[in-house]
Amino acid sequence: MSTLSLQKLKSFEQTVNYIKKNITEYWTDILLYPELLQLSPFQFFRFIQRCPYVADPKGIEFVTRPKILLEIYFSDNSFYFDCDDRTGLSGAYFKARNKLFGEKNTGKIIVSGEPQAVKKTMDLSGLPHYINVPHHVYLLVNGYSFDPTYPENQYGKKLFKEAFYKEYPVNLD
Repeated sequence: MSTLSLQKLKSFEQTVNYIKKNITEYWTDILLYPELLQLSPFQFFRFIQRCPYVADPKGIEFVTRPKILLEIYFSDNSFYFDCDDRTGLSGAYFKARNKLFGEKNTGKIIVSGEPQAVKKTMDLSGLPHYINVPHHVYLLVNGYSFDPTYPENQYGKKLFKEAFYKEYPVNLD
């Protein structure tokens, strides 16, 4: 399997750590696709947004390297590609732009959620604890939301009013 995580994760902090690893250790994966680095942040947002959303299996969190996500995307295959994968790939994009073009992008990984609204509509029994607090992960770049997870998301805007919100700084230098 080509993911970093092959086992059930116990908390969303573990997911964040895998996302950070994708950004800090595997940012060079995106260099295999130089055409992506020529896209403006808005164009890259739209590119990622057009990639099909595929949720992880119920109760399991896959966090996949940028290289693997892009290989699968460009080969027209389907693989799990949800908010944490998009966050890692987006972070790799901004880190590469900082390194190659001398940009000064800053970033934070955001874990957020609307616990009350989601709990009313989901059966959470039997799910790991970190999923029992429904969450969403995205990147905050230069103070702005960069969340190309769903087609209705807007560049620079949050998806919903967040009842749960936690920031995790990530090094994009």
